[in-house]
Formats: sequence, structure tokens, C-alpha cells
Amino acid sequence: MKHLMVPIDFSEYAYNACQFALQLASQYKAKVTVFHAYHIPIVDPLMPSEYLSDIAESAEKEINSNMEKLLNQMNEYVISHHLGSIDIKSYVTMGFAVDEIILAAQKLEPDLIVMGRRYTEGMTKILLGSITSTIVEKAKLPVLVVPENVKAEKPVTDVLYASEFDEADKRTLAKVLSFAQPLNARVHCVHVDLFGHGEESSKAKLEELEKVYTAEKNKGQIIFRNITSENTVDGLLGYVDSNHISIMAMLTHKRPFFTKLFD
Repeated sequence: MKHLMVPIDFSEYAYNACQFALQLASQYKAKVTVFHAYHIPIVDPLMPSEYLSDIAESAEKEINSNMEKLLNQMNEYVISHHLGSIDIKSYVTMGFAVDEIILAAQKLEPDLIVMGRRYTEGMTKILLGSITSTIVEKAKLPVLVVPENVKAEKPVTDVLYASEFDEADKRTLAKVLSFAQPLNARVHCVHVDLFGHGEESSKAKLEELEKVYTAEKNKGQIIFRNITSENTVDGLLGYVDSNHISIMAMLTHKRPFFTKLFD
């Protein structure tokens, strides 16, 4: 984990994600690239090109000014929190956020994307989604989503991996372990049985998975739990609260539109 990329929109929750990335970068000895994509809304397609050029130049100056202020804030944060020396760079481009974030990730080759997430509710979120949730679905690398109410200063001590017992679990668990090791964090591999149905089968699968990770090198770093709940989300959140979980890790799956709509 040597390079973290943080897409930002200069909001408070994006700056919170920057702070989180700096805390991780300090522990991983990693560099941080702050990324911003902007676009110029064209109101009148018949607008003369010289006006468009002026608008683009003005927007670029404003973005660069805002980025300079943000980098100063981040460097001040590093100093005030005694995080050592962190290489912080910026990358600005014109285009639509989702497309440009994916392209930038391919070009810059970060090991992790760190994104802030504002709390939203209602059908707008379900139907339209958000930049963050779209990146989670499209990115070819891990994405760490930091909710706006989660502060960076709290140390990462326990990481939960929500297991579905599919074939990708072994590969994904290895990535979660490699993420947690430099943080000296413990990994909880947790499966939720709805209403206790198939509990015996789940226990057997959990024990099978456990055998793969009970080698001496993982001793004490990973624990396996099978819990029963009437609701998957409630079961996971209950475990999070009672076990002081810092980060929850999940494997995303591609889903058709109507599956997303009714999930």
C-alpha cells in the first residue's frame, strides 16, 4: 500500500477523507495524490469559442487556487498531527467526475482510492446513486469510503470482513489481511445467517475457510464468527458496535439495474 488517491470536490466531507488518507499514509509510508475533475457546463451551444475559452481559463484558475489551499491545509494537518513526512501531490483534469476518476486510477496506479461520503437519504440516492457508489462499483482496485461523521484521528484497531462464502472470499481475505497488517489491526471474518436458516452449513463453511488462515503467520490477527440475525445489515452493525470495529470490508458484485433498484 504505497500510493493512495483521494478524489475530492473541496467539500468538508472530502477534506475529512483527505485526513483519513493522511493517517493511513503515515502508517503505510505511502504517498497521497489528491484528484479533482471539473467540467464547464455549456448553456448555449452557439456561444463563441473565445467566450468558452475565457470561461475554461477562469474555472481552471479557481480550481488551482482551491487546490493550493487544500494542499496547504493537508501539509499543516501532517505537521500538527506529527505524521512525519508524506509526499502529497495534486492532479487536476477537465471532465466528468466518474469517468475521470477511473481514468486517473488507471494512469496513476494507486493501491487504494479513498473517498468521502455525505449522508443522503430517500429515493434520489436509490435511483441516481452517487459518484462514490459508482466508483465502488466500477473501480478495478479497493475503494475506502469514509462517511462524513467518521473522524480520522481514531486509530484503526479492528477490521470486519463480511463473508458470503463464495469463491472470492479467500482472495479478498488475503487483501484485507495485507491492508490490516501494517496497522496492527485484527480482522474479523463474519457471516450473517438470516433467522438461523442453514446455520450448520454456514458453520462448516466457516470452519473450512478458517483452516486456510490458521497458519502461524496469521495467528492472533484473524478471527472467524458466524452470527444469526433477522436482517443482514442489523446483524453486521450490531457486531460492529459490540466489537469496536473501525473499518468494514465488503466484496462488491455487479448487479443489473432492477436488482439495484429493489435491493
